[in-house]
Amino acid sequence: MTRSKANPLRSSLLSRESIVRSIADHEQCRALRRDDLSVGDKSGAPGALNATTDNFFSSVTSDGTTDPRVRYDRLSRRWFVVMVDIPGSQRNNQVLIAVSSGPVITDSTSFTFFSFHHNAVSPAGDNNKFADSPTLGIDNNALYIGVN
Repeated sequence: MTRSKANPLRSSLLSRESIVRSIADHEQCRALRRDDLSVGDKSGAPGALNATTDNFFSSVTSDGTTDPRVRYDRLSRRWFVVMVDIPGSQRNNQVLIAVSSGPVITDSTSFTFFSFHHNAVSPAGDNNKFADSPTLGIDNNALYIGVN
């Protein structure tokens, strides 16, 4: 059995606490921890994006963030990041969405940010509840987000 050479960036990130997910494609390695989003190349060299998820989503929320999900859509050639924020009331929080402008991420300016309050979704949202643990699905028609 042969072993592939370990990616130094991925190995160092995996050794940190609270790893959620690491995703690699042909050019870049992206690592997402519960509180950190980083991009580097496959040789382990760090890229320009290395931000806490709170800072990454600061244009759409001033609250803390949690429960990240990342997906790459090969049809649109874009990256999607979904999280929820944690308001002080822990009720009626927002779902946060970041969409890359293309397949290569340079820094946070590679993304467009969106958010919505889960309790404002039609027909009638879950008022005074907390949207937790978002899931993310993508097809050629839509972006699908589910929460607990």
